[in-house]
Amino acid sequence: MKPPKTRFSYVYEDLKRRIVSGQLQPGSKLPSSRNLCKEYNVGIATIKRVLDTLKSERLIDIQMRQTPVVLSQNLKSPDGFTIFEQRDSILQVYETYGRLLPYLLVSAAHSRPMDTMPHYRQAQKAAQQGITPESWKALIALTRDILSASHNPLLCDLHTAFELQGNFSYFLEICALSLDIMPQKPSFEPKAIMEVLSESNPVEQYYHLQALYQDMYDIILETFTQMSDSIPQFSPQVPATFEWNPLRGKDYY
Repeated sequence: MKPPKTRFSYVYEDLKRRIVSGQLQPGSKLPSSRNLCKEYNVGIATIKRVLDTLKSERLIDIQMRQTPVVLSQNLKSPDGFTIFEQRDSILQVYETYGRLLPYLLVSAAHSRPMDTMPHYRQAQKAAQQGITPESWKALIALTRDILSASHNPLLCDLHTAFELQGNFSYFLEICALSLDIMPQKPSFEPKAIMEVLSESNPVEQYYHLQALYQDMYDIILETFTQMSDSIPQFSPQVPATFEWNPLRGKDYY
């Protein structure tokens, strides 16, 4: 039985995963210490220890009276072979994501007007550029905003777990194979996704989201199929257990 995680270890490991996975990009700013305290439900002393540790590992830079900034050092994107070794686990993550997210987003999307979400205008502007890494970053940020609007932090934590273990940044921003397949799916046009997220009819929104995430799963599956053609020897699977402990470091009431 694993020992329970301390609040420090939970916050440290979560922020580090978000940086190393590319969810927090080099050059981007971390939330303020006050917002991190609120997000993780911990005291300022814990956040200060976490930030000092990340700084000592050269993952972030901290200047006096400024928000910490993510550094590019020590960041390594996963290669295709490493991803391919985890294909079964990754496909299960996307299948589960597609089953849950339509319900969760429909419920959360009607908590407040879409155009008041923090990343709405950024996502709207990025969607005009078509399928680009920038548009995916903005759309994922808007998805987090929508889940946050439900005032249920469990949903945001779960989505973060999906992002990290589904290697979103790799498939949506780096992998040439998946980026080539996406234009074949009209539902994956960023403008179309913005329309779905802004849909006022919850029933219509649900069915459109269901189709969108089925296409997402199909894109990842086709990406792995094309990868297998370029990898001469069948790669043994490296099982990756999906971990999401909703009580890590937080009290949800």
